Amino acid sequence: MYRNHFELTKKPFEISPDPEFLWLGEKHREGLAVLKYGILENKGFLLITGEVGTGKTALIRAIEREVKARAIIVTIPDPGMGLMDFYHFLAAELNIERDFRNKGEFLARFKRLMLEAFSGYRRVLLIIDESQRLNHELLEEIRLLSNIDLEGKVVINIFFVGQSEFREILAREENRAVRQRITVSYHLPALDEAETAQYIRHRLRVAGTQREIFTAPAVQAVHESAKGLPRLINILCDHAMMTAYIRGAKTVDAEIVRECARELGITIGEAVPGGKTAGGKRADAAETPRTKAPSAAERPRASGSRVRAALVFALVLLALLAGWHFYGDAVSQQLALWGKGREAPAAAFPRGQEPGASLQAAPPLPLAAGLRPPPEDAAKAAPPAEAAAPAPRQAAPPASEQATPPAAPEATAEPRRPAAEAVAPAPRPFVLQEFTVFFDPNSIELNPRARETVATAAGLLRASPGTAALVEGHSDGAGDPAYNLFLSGKRAMAVKTQLVAQGLHPDRVNITAFGAERPVDTNETAEGRNKNRRVVIRIVPRPGS
Repeated sequence: MYRNHFELTKKPFEISPDPEFLWLGEKHREGLAVLKYGILENKGFLLITGEVGTGKTALIRAIEREVKARAIIVTIPDPGMGLMDFYHFLAAELNIERDFRNKGEFLARFKRLMLEAFSGYRRVLLIIDESQRLNHELLEEIRLLSNIDLEGKVVINIFFVGQSEFREILAREENRAVRQRITVSYHLPALDEAETAQYIRHRLRVAGTQREIFTAPAVQAVHESAKGLPRLINILCDHAMMTAYIRGAKTVDAEIVRECARELGITIGEAVPGGKTAGGKRADAAETPRTKAPSAAERPRASGSRVRAALVFALVLLALLAGWHFYGDAVSQQLALWGKGREAPAAAFPRGQEPGASLQAAPPLPLAAGLRPPPEDAAKAAPPAEAAAPAPRQAAPPASEQATPPAAPEATAEPRRPAAEAVAPAPRPFVLQEFTVFFDPNSIELNPRARETVATAAGLLRASPGTAALVEGHSDGAGDPAYNLFLSGKRAMAVKTQLVAQGLHPDRVNITAFGAERPVDTNETAEGRNKNRRVVIRIVPRPGS
């Protein structure tokens, strides 16, 4: 969408791995050299870990290209499976016939394949991605695969790739046999600020421009917001370039980057590993931290502490219940007396009419002062005729009663406040109108019906200058959560772009990306996923209007 504006030949910040955009910084090159050494020297088990989005997949692709001619490479993208499912998947990747009925038949054929590969001067490299999903039983089975050798020579390299939590799994006492076989390990750290600048510059060069689109303060803001994680850098930079395009700017400054970071809601945790391995240095398997198990003497004490805590909690709960039984009415009356003369509590929206619910079947909401609805909604916004009906006329009294002097008027009671005034509005933004736009899977394109809906929303916004639009992007629950968050942000930005094209100022449109966090239906069915792939436009009073 913004390629022509910045004179690019392709989009520079896609999150899917693209070999053409591969950039290896100093830490990536060091990790590549260490792991390549472990593979070529038949070191057996290798380990690479890193936080989410640090570039582990890019490093794996680089290793595959380096050793592809000398090795048979099998990649298992998700090891969260049972034992026989694991064997069947491995057999399919190695082109082994899959009519074996048990583990023994598979191992016999697997060993035959290993020996054939070794006789052809080729090694077998088994890459297990997302290793933090491995359980103890499957870890042990993978370890036993390495027992297949030829006169003491290793015929298979097993390469674990996972998040930092996998080191904690290996540190467990039950996994010590696997831990002791890891001879080469490397932790991939995040990029520093200088590497972040090089990374952004490299991707822009590959995309077809030599111009510095991001200012130096903008690059610094990207690094601070994305914490040096390449995947988040891609998401944030793509969003910032889209915002600059909407505003007609030829460069991206720090203000745009910070605004996009707030809209995307990027939150990063602290780095997990420490020491030499966390700094990007090679670590021996013996240096892997171990989790200290409680001793036999400590276990009874811990059990006794839990029992005492449970008894104390039960006694406190019984005391509270007894106090309420004897003094509950008096407390309630006193609270009621204190509440007199104060503002009424916040109003709860009726079920089905809270902000975010569809307004098609709900009664019309009152407009803020100074706002008027569009002509087609004027009738809906007007109160029902019954609510404004005049008081009924009284029939004229008979002549005999006209001469009777009227009785002294009774003291007029203070008119009762309507029930609606007894409660104040809820703290969420007050929604004047709401529109929903739906999307096809993995798409950010607006179809004709969606464009018509956006045009209707834009017309209402233009007719009411004191309003603003809250644009919320959503996705279904299929796929990677980071990708879903990215996709929902792109959908929200596409709707904002269309609203701006309809004549609205960008400052009146605020976007938020939720990914798959707020589904309106189940993600287990195609119909439910269709409803969840959406962007919601909420028209609310503009702050200060």
